[in-house]
Amino acid sequence: MSGPVVVVAGASGFVGRALLPRLAARGPVIGLGRGGPPAGLHPGVVWRRTDLFNLREAEAGLAGADVAVYLVHSMLPQAALTQARFDDLDLICADNFARAAARAGVRRIVYLGGLLPPDAGAGLSRHLASRREVEAALGAHGAAVTTLRAGLIIGAGGSSFDMMFQLVRRLPVMVAPRWSRTRSQPIALDDVLPLLESAIADPALAGRAHDIGGPDVVTYADMLRLTGRALGRRGRVL
Repeated sequence: MSGPVVVVAGASGFVGRALLPRLAARGPVIGLGRGGPPAGLHPGVVWRRTDLFNLREAEAGLAGADVAVYLVHSMLPQAALTQARFDDLDLICADNFARAAARAGVRRIVYLGGLLPPDAGAGLSRHLASRREVEAALGAHGAAVTTLRAGLIIGAGGSSFDMMFQLVRRLPVMVAPRWSRTRSQPIALDDVLPLLESAIADPALAGRAHDIGGPDVVTYADMLRLTGRALGRRGRVL
């Protein structure tokens, strides 16, 4: 018996590329992305070229879906919206996605957001404030939202981890900015994927946010030092 139809927005990204083949082994999967399908796309995945800045395209992308997975995060400006900040772009895409999901009859949305501090009020970084705003926007039009709040996701192909890797590999001494003292709970991609699968499969998890930080609380400076140690580099982080 075929399972629910799952649509993955942001399917060409770091997490999306790893998630698609796992979902395709269970049932019908549709990948959404602004460009064409990524190289090596699993043959069981249907690809729909979709620009979430366009509500009609979002509606077409979500047509026929039962569950939608939202992995979109706009850290880079778009050519059509060069005056907008990344958090403005994130909000536009999330609102269009939620409206399209409601019109398509999508029952649940699974969102991979950011790990928030216990006192998540004023003082959040723009990055984390945007993640929380997206979480609210996705649930504003009727679909039940399951949010998995993660820290830095560690794995090959992840932009944040690759940046740390390149810094450690190239620089014997790094003078780190103040934000490098921020604490996080990094988690491996291999641990995030089964958690996403569980959130997609289990309706009982809907309507709530779940923290999925790893067990170790470290600063970004600590992560640079640990990366250097793993690479056998004797660099210094000041």
